[in-house]
Amino acid sequence: ECPMLPTPLPERFACFQTDVCPEQPVFGIIGDARQGKNLHILPPAILRYLATGGQGRFHIQLTPTDEALTPVMLALHDISQDYPQQVRLDLSHLDQIDYYRCLAGFTALIIPYSAEDYHVYRPSGPVIESAALGVPILACAGGFAEEELAPLDNGSLFMANASPKELALAFSRFEREKDSRKAKAATARPGYAASHGADAVMRLIGMDGARSG
Repeated sequence: ECPMLPTPLPERFACFQTDVCPEQPVFGIIGDARQGKNLHILPPAILRYLATGGQGRFHIQLTPTDEALTPVMLALHDISQDYPQQVRLDLSHLDQIDYYRCLAGFTALIIPYSAEDYHVYRPSGPVIESAALGVPILACAGGFAEEELAPLDNGSLFMANASPKELALAFSRFEREKDSRKAKAATARPGYAASHGADAVMRLIGMDGARSG
């Protein structure tokens, strides 16, 4: 197997970057709602965290693309109705500008994939983009997410396994450590963003000479 080629960040990516760390962390998830993302662990994890006094907020920005996940979407909707001050559910599709603006507003990005579904040969745009924006992630250990971000030391938190219990514990731990983790993400951001710009990616895949010629 060969890893997928990297996708460069857009030229105006820096305008979305922010170092704001709200008093209440914003745990966010964004993208298509489809099978393989392990989204079924999200509702019970959020409920477990909130039931134990968690003060963080959730911004769930998903575009439903799989009818099999309707029960998950309904469960998230019910939670947003029961906890309107802490859980925001938005099922609309975002254009590129709104996507980056939304991602930059997260204190941490939730990546609920299991290690089996999210292995080393599946690079993820949101993982790369969040790191370049200074947003740590919550993800299962193993696979591309940990390989890409653990050496960066950008404040990301890696769970032993992808389960509701582990994810709820990750929410609580991140809430306690949010300031230090956000500071690490901001420190690591500039170099990481530069290494994933268009010119850097062109050099990485050996097309720099062809481009300039």
